[in-house]
Amino acid sequence: MISIVFWFFVALTVVSAFFVVMNKNLVYSAISLLITFLGIASMYVFLWADFMAGTQVLIYIGGILILILFGIMLTHRITSVKISHANVQKGIGAVVVLA
Repeated sequence: MISIVFWFFVALTVVSAFFVVMNKNLVYSAISLLITFLGIASMYVFLWADFMAGTQVLIYIGGILILILFGIMLTHRITSVKISHANVQKGIGAVVVLA
């Protein structure tokens, strides 16, 4: 039963990390980053590294991610800026990640 829960959190972390990279909307990407950080913290709990899990939650989620969200929300002209661009190396990157 424990291994099923562990693999669920691993799959959740990988899928949400995929959405961080592939989302065109920065707010959705930041929310996916939140889920990724929570998945990593849950994996620390399964490794009996409770201090690392708490540090992950406090520093990365409580500090860095909130600053990223504030930066996104407080930027006035974020809707008029085109951030996404065509990347020709997405296929090579996918092969490296899968390897």
